[in-house]
Amino acid sequence: MAYCVVLDMHSPRLLFSLLVPVLALHSQSHPDYFAFSELRQLSSETKLEPALQKKLGEVLNTPVVGDYASAAGDQPARPTGQPLGPVLRALFWNIERGQKFDLVRLALSDPEGFAVEAAKNPKATPATLAEVREQVSLLKQADLLILNEVDIGMKRSDYHDVGRELAAALKMNYVFGVEFVELDPVMLGLEKLQLKDADLAGRLQKELEADPEQLRALHGSAILSRYPIHDPRILRLPDCHDWFADESKPVPVIEKSKRFASNRVFLEELTSERRRGGRIVIVAGLEIPEAPGGRVTVAAAHLENKCKAECRRTQMDFLLDQLKSVSGPVIVAGDMNTTGSDGAILSLPYILESKVKDYRFWGKQLWNVANPVNLFGTAALAKYVRKYTDPTVRDVPVFANNLEYHLFKDLRRYRFADGGAFDFRGDPTHTVDGRGKTLANSNQRDAKGFAHTFALPRDYKGTVGRYKLDWFFIKPVGPPESKQAQQPRNFAPWFARTYQKVNEAPVERISDHAPMTIDLPLSQLPGGK
Repeated sequence: MAYCVVLDMHSPRLLFSLLVPVLALHSQSHPDYFAFSELRQLSSETKLEPALQKKLGEVLNTPVVGDYASAAGDQPARPTGQPLGPVLRALFWNIERGQKFDLVRLALSDPEGFAVEAAKNPKATPATLAEVREQVSLLKQADLLILNEVDIGMKRSDYHDVGRELAAALKMNYVFGVEFVELDPVMLGLEKLQLKDADLAGRLQKELEADPEQLRALHGSAILSRYPIHDPRILRLPDCHDWFADESKPVPVIEKSKRFASNRVFLEELTSERRRGGRIVIVAGLEIPEAPGGRVTVAAAHLENKCKAECRRTQMDFLLDQLKSVSGPVIVAGDMNTTGSDGAILSLPYILESKVKDYRFWGKQLWNVANPVNLFGTAALAKYVRKYTDPTVRDVPVFANNLEYHLFKDLRRYRFADGGAFDFRGDPTHTVDGRGKTLANSNQRDAKGFAHTFALPRDYKGTVGRYKLDWFFIKPVGPPESKQAQQPRNFAPWFARTYQKVNEAPVERISDHAPMTIDLPLSQLPGGK
């Protein structure tokens, strides 16, 4: 088989250094991306010209597809284990824009190569490296990947077309949906940073500004599969936050007489994310001959973080309405942002990580310029001191509020048109560590609550900033029953795992979210239960 290097046809830059089959180069389709001049118009103009408005609609609503697995003739891994027989191993991961692209690729494909990177960590031991190899071997066997925070042509992720390049490297079919067109005015050279230290401001400005030739400024979600993908569509969720209007508002200059006033305003400007678009769900069908009915419906969701819990509940209810008529098995997965709050940012490194590649350097440079705790105030800090280890527990107004509980209550009570339901069981014999309770079969539990999937860069030794934000919800197949305990086992979830050690094994962790998997049986289990 002949091989060559993939080049981005819109850029002279070498985007992708991996070797991939020539056949895969011709298997992608996508709408026309924006020119740099168009991105500047999208960032600066409230009312768009009709032609640009139409193009924006096409970019936001047209799935980008590629058939790399089919083109390469690759077959699914179909891992097998007792007592399940062959399974569909599904993975969800919010990969934080793909900023650590090479580590993401290694974690999904190469146990030995990943172990080499993990061994560079001074904290690595032979025992931890052996465990990491074993876990990467499990991740490698996933035939379905559901990814949030996937970039195309952003400086922060080295201008990778993250979903396409991962699909080509892993020889998987894929579909990508655009959540946002990223329109930061500093990135586009439309605004200059104002800071007391002019030299520091100039260097940071240079770090933030993007290359016009390579910038595509797209960000979204993706589904990758070794099985054929059919009928992909993008559902745009009800808006809970206006990412263009609200993020474009000028920051009011308050407390001018205070010593750090101008620097506080600077940091507030740095945290804004001017964007066009909004949260989405990608819905697609997988052609899996062994699955019940030969088809599995996948919904890759990403709910809003800058809103109250009740609006996330509205977004989930909208998704459920769209899935109502699905009669076969269903996989819903994604970052549901189940913090119970509006997702305020706590630390300066976390702010800079979304904007600047070498955020640690700039964090040190700016530490004496402004105090991030003062910036967000003690009220925001108090919100983050609480632990969100189990957002499924009952809401007790005033005494023990849990605003996310109602989203899970809706999911538990929901019935599809055929009477099917999401599997909320927690049978300890179907888990990797013997821990049962609600949703344990599809989402790994910990000693208290769930294994966390998200952590802030500074987590204060576990007391702040660890959350269960990412979820699998599975609809198995079989005769509908009146009680959850009697729901069918055919295509029901087993052996949920959260891979915190893989995520944190390298010198710099791969993402602020850890990957997670479940196994879904492809054969009828004895008794169907």
